[in-house]
Amino acid sequence: MSDETNIPDDGSGDSSGSGPDANREFKDGMFRAIFRKREEFLRVASYVMKTDFGPDTPMEEVTLSSPIYIDRRNDVSYLIDGRLIVFTEHQSALSPNLALRLLIYAADTYKTRYSAKSLHGRSLKIPRPYFFVFYNGTRNLPPEQKVRLSDMFTEWHGPENPPFSLDLEFTIYNININKAPEILHKCETLAQYETFVELMRGYERDHDRKRAIKLATAECMKRGILTEFLTIHGAELLYIMECRLTIEEMKEYWMEEAREDALEEGMAKGESAKAAAIAVAMKTEGVDVSAIAKWTGLSEDDIRRL
Repeated sequence: MSDETNIPDDGSGDSSGSGPDANREFKDGMFRAIFRKREEFLRVASYVMKTDFGPDTPMEEVTLSSPIYIDRRNDVSYLIDGRLIVFTEHQSALSPNLALRLLIYAADTYKTRYSAKSLHGRSLKIPRPYFFVFYNGTRNLPPEQKVRLSDMFTEWHGPENPPFSLDLEFTIYNININKAPEILHKCETLAQYETFVELMRGYERDHDRKRAIKLATAECMKRGILTEFLTIHGAELLYIMECRLTIEEMKEYWMEEAREDALEEGMAKGESAKAAAIAVAMKTEGVDVSAIAKWTGLSEDDIRRL
């Protein structure tokens, strides 16, 4: 296979996945596309849960349509043996609010399974939640660490520190090849996925993303890495790797956030106020200033001053 893997051009010269073809039917990021497969999810779940889930283990996918991260779909969740197991990939700087996002994700999952009427009926049994984050960014994180929702709680200044009524814990696995030998040794597909990510990251030092994906794909095919997935999805791989919500979906989300902020803070009505509120929310999430300008119509200087 040559390094000219069939990744289509959108005619715009934009390799970020946000051009005209970004409004597409394929909605999964690469991590979700691979690990929503029953056998791949079970293999990783067996490792992180310290349980040997057999191939015939009953399971039900309950991945939400709304993602954990605002602009990309890279999470997958299943119900297995009375447990809600949620996986998500994280490639950038860790969000300080991730524990709260996972809490909301769990609540939304339960909400889809239990009607308001059922909450007033007989006693319910709900699946136990377990959250796992697979980090392959460039920060120097330990191979494994626990993070809790209570780390976000306001500081208590009273004479005693009374126990709180709610907490949530999740585990972050650093799956960079030089950081996670055990989990990658036990979970071959996860190791292959991470190999692809690190190859692409290396090629991006000298090439744009589109070219880097082509080169990483060609090398993986030669080495027998993710061959089935790359053979099936090679033509759409650029979009899978950059699988973000469409501009329309992003605008809808940010407009809703802006409306809530405007009500809470008493902001003046009008399109300029909405645009400013959207820009502030997007800046908080770390969205690039040029992208904010494109979506809000504000100048980059105005956005920086917000």
